[in-house]
Amino acid sequence: MRLKARLGSIVAAAIVVTSVGAAPAMAESEVPDTQPPPASRMLDSPCAGVSFPLALEASSKSYLVTKDDDSEDDGSLRWAFAQANEHPGIDEVVVAADLVVRSTGDIEVNGAIVLRGENAASEITNVSDDAALFLDYNADEEFPFFASNIVLSGASDAADPLGLYFRSEVCSVGLHNVTLQGFADYGLLVGDTWPFPLFEIKDSFVTGNRTSGHGYGDGAITLENEGIAGDIRIINTEFRDNEVTAFNVYADLDSSSDLRSTMLVENSRFINNRETSDDERAGALQLSWVSADSLEEEEGLPPIPGPFLTIRDTLFENNAGGLVGAVGIGGLSFSNETSAEATMVSIERSTFDDNVALISSPGYNGLASDIQIQSESLDDFPGVTALRVSDSTFQSAADSSVPNIHFDEVDGRHVFDHITLVGNGISYRDSVEENASFEFTNSVLSTGTRDPLEFDDAPMRAGVAAKAAGEDVVPAFSESHMAYTTAPSLVPAGEGRLVGTTADFALGALDASLGLTPVMVPGTGSKLIDAAGPGGSPTDQRGLARPQGAGPDIGAVEVETQPATIEIGDDQTGNAGDTITFDVTRANATENPWTGEATVKVTTHDGTATAGTDYTGIEETLTWEDGDTSPKTVTVHTSPGHVGEGNVTFTVTLSDPGTNTTLGDRVTATGTIIRDEDGGTVTPPKPDPKPKPEPGKTGTKDPLADSGSNAFAGIAVIGALLAAAGGAFLLLRRRRGTAA
Repeated sequence: MRLKARLGSIVAAAIVVTSVGAAPAMAESEVPDTQPPPASRMLDSPCAGVSFPLALEASSKSYLVTKDDDSEDDGSLRWAFAQANEHPGIDEVVVAADLVVRSTGDIEVNGAIVLRGENAASEITNVSDDAALFLDYNADEEFPFFASNIVLSGASDAADPLGLYFRSEVCSVGLHNVTLQGFADYGLLVGDTWPFPLFEIKDSFVTGNRTSGHGYGDGAITLENEGIAGDIRIINTEFRDNEVTAFNVYADLDSSSDLRSTMLVENSRFINNRETSDDERAGALQLSWVSADSLEEEEGLPPIPGPFLTIRDTLFENNAGGLVGAVGIGGLSFSNETSAEATMVSIERSTFDDNVALISSPGYNGLASDIQIQSESLDDFPGVTALRVSDSTFQSAADSSVPNIHFDEVDGRHVFDHITLVGNGISYRDSVEENASFEFTNSVLSTGTRDPLEFDDAPMRAGVAAKAAGEDVVPAFSESHMAYTTAPSLVPAGEGRLVGTTADFALGALDASLGLTPVMVPGTGSKLIDAAGPGGSPTDQRGLARPQGAGPDIGAVEVETQPATIEIGDDQTGNAGDTITFDVTRANATENPWTGEATVKVTTHDGTATAGTDYTGIEETLTWEDGDTSPKTVTVHTSPGHVGEGNVTFTVTLSDPGTNTTLGDRVTATGTIIRDEDGGTVTPPKPDPKPKPEPGKTGTKDPLADSGSNAFAGIAVIGALLAAAGGAFLLLRRRRGTAA
């Protein structure tokens, strides 16, 4: 297993990695593979150019572990590693399916290795009271370590079982589909190796690791190198219920003229991790320092702008630490001549919920529940952004009084765009450099009656007051399309500022079912809807296109709008000469009132009725403004009919739905014009009136008597005709009889 050549020259087939069923992290297929290739150009490391999964050589050997004991017999874990240690190159140790190996620890690793489980139930558990499970030892040179598809655990009945301890000879580590659980002090501790090209944990689960009080480690996973001159990637991994900092970079993340160092945390979850042994560390993620010094644009290296730390699509929930619950950064530094708009830290599409700082007397440093940066030194480069937070959600714990975000020493730009914050706001203290600025856009800070932007340093507060009075002092503040429950006292109002109540903003509870991270969606009638300004990300925290309505919404999320569903009501009838009215409604108006403007075309069509003769045809467009849920009416005028012609019909049809509009199930209604044959309510033509008798004049014939005499005369005539016809009939019969 000893290396004979640099790993960058190895050409071999990659090992196929399957999912670890025991880990509740999301499936590998759900994770976009957006992380960049290793950015560092190492000077003298055997790990230069390494990537995971680690590829085997043609000469590599595989050793199968079939025994669950800690012997050195063939088939045991110790036997397999001993064999691999003696064989040159990269080798593989495979733990048989469903096998749980109980080890007393201190298994030596002295060369490049692939450790994997044959299935998801393969496990190695450390039953020692105080020994490390694996440790690097007596290697000829530095080497990478890769584990996949395996459970590595500390036995519950052991006093202080330690995890993987790589002190000085492992130069890169990869963990894919690995469960790391139940260890004391650390699950993985990487010591003084420099440079360190790559650490990558992906599709994994880190849980139940704790402190023992020995002080051997500072986190469930700790990188204690002399410095990180490479890349750190945490992808689709869950850290849960660790009683120590979940991930601790106790080293500088360095970039310089020869090297680029970056850290990416993507699509991961930090839940209920609690650091109680050290007042300085965060519960979830702690970094000592992020620095970019003496950078130069060089061929083969990424451009300077960064960001050097990116947190994206990640949840921090119910974490607790000394100074900060979720993310702590000791310092940021940048000292490079560049015209580019470099960014040190970028937090995107992430949620911070119910994180808490545990100590009550912080001394020099301030407290924060979610993000704390202690020091910023950006050497007066106005184009450098210390922190950019976008499309993210913050919610303070109900009993927390500390700010969500805090800075001790402030330098460079700080940009907050499309964030939703419900809690205790943002605070700054201590020194403020000349080029410090704060830009707030398209965000809602719902802090009750508390000032959302607190400055707890008296000189700084005085400086802000002087700035508001027109003096040329720092820091510089700007805001646009911001919403507050309490307006910040020292920040002049910008364009589109809203000050309202929590009811005005109508933010819903955190909902985890709408995307990768939980979000708060504004409810019906919220003043945040369509109230943001231009710019910002084209998508919201969930990845939903922005805007959804007439304009983008203030805050981290857009109110998702389904098209307005338009339908026509029941068939209608009316008498000829009257009007017939039809209702046209938005069928989904109650659950989805905010759709943007909706339109539909309405047209009449002949049935047995003819437009222009029986009714007046129409062709018109109905329009609903955004938020309008009322029904519209369509009125058809009919023409007077004629007795005896019968009822006739026509139809009214919806078509051509516009933007934000779709047609429902019912798009046609029938109108019936009533024209009954017996006249019904239709009035026939009137005859000319007869002359009326003059009042008091006699001798005029009674109309009723006159009509009676005429009737008797008619009856006499009919009788005579019948008698004549009868005589003729008798005569004819007689003639026929004679002829016979």
